[in-house]
Order: sequence, then structure tokens, then C-alpha cells
Amino acid sequence: MKGILSVLAICITCQLTGQVNANESKGIEISGFYGYRFGGSVDVFYRNELGSININDNAAYGVDLSYRIRERYFINLQWTRQDTDMDFYGYRDISVESLGDLALEYFMISALSDLGPATGPVTPFFGLGGGLVVATPKERRFETAYRFGFTLQAGARIWLNDRVGLRLRGALLAPMQWGSGGLFCNTSSGCDLGVSASTTILQGELSGGVVVKL
Repeated sequence: MKGILSVLAICITCQLTGQVNANESKGIEISGFYGYRFGGSVDVFYRNELGSININDNAAYGVDLSYRIRERYFINLQWTRQDTDMDFYGYRDISVESLGDLALEYFMISALSDLGPATGPVTPFFGLGGGLVVATPKERRFETAYRFGFTLQAGARIWLNDRVGLRLRGALLAPMQWGSGGLFCNTSSGCDLGVSASTTILQGELSGGVVVKL
């Protein structure tokens, strides 16, 4: 619902700005998007049993802001969120245990490059960046985890007029776990989940939305 409201808000902005002359653009683009995020697992020790935590596939939504620094290059700020749940899969007993709901947020800064002329009706783009990943479990026995992550993204902007377009995007998202240690550690009860080695949690995301030039 929050994602749909974000896209609707951008659509209202489109109606207000769509007739403005393109020459007045300040090199800023803002977009709201809604899509689907999939994948995400990490090997862990849970209550002395080896297994994996799987983050279940679910919808994702967010907003991003791009500022043009040269003719084809942008600095991009992005926030995206997925409300999902996670399960523990035990390798020894082939057991499955629900670990409750999880909110997974990415706060990313990226360098983007257009792959075609900015004046065309379709503008492909490519980008690479990094930032903060915040994983917030709803279970009280788990604490919020903060990790560094990186993102690789590609897509296209399809311009409907001088100011307003559609933005289609695919992305690879990867929170990093440096070395062994705990995950979602609670300050009072300690760590139920232990990670044995450096690892990367890979997720994919497909999304679409509206982009507006300011």
C-alpha cells in the first residue's frame, strides 16, 4: 500500500509538471517505483544447528533522486524497502522454522550513466553503488542488523513528453557480512544466530515507476 501511494504521489506531480518546457530542467530527476524482490539466504548456526536463513520473496517499493553532474552521468540517491518474512532451514534434520517478519531497507548512493542520447524517447542506463542496509526483525528476541551493501542496476527511461516518463529497472542487491560473528544479536539474550564466515546475501529486484524531470 505504501508503495502504491508513493507512485500515485509521483503521478500527481507529473500532472503539475508535464507541460513545463524541458529547457528549464535543473538536471534533477525524481521517481517512485514499485516492484518485486526475490532471493536472499545466508548460512548460519542457529541453536547449535547448521542451516540457512532464507528471506522470502515479496513486493518492494521506494523512491530515488538523481542529479546530473555531466551530460550522461548522474549521482543517484535511493531508498527501497521490502516487507517480508524469514525462515530457518536446518541441514541436519531438514527442518523449517519461521523466524517472523522482517523489514529490509536499502539506503544507496550510486553513479549512473546513460547508455544512449538523452534526447531520445528511450534512454537506457547502468549504475553501480553502495550504502547502508538495515534489516529489522519483528521478533523481540532479535535486534536490528546494520550492514554495508552494494547494488548493480540497469534499466531504461521511456519518455512520454519532455518532463515525464516511465522508469523500468532491474537490480542486484547485496548486503555484506564481514567475517564470523552474530546476526540480529540481542543485547540482553545474546546471539541465537551465528555466521561462520564472510558472505554476501544476493537479492534481485524488478521494478517500474514514474520519473519526473525537475
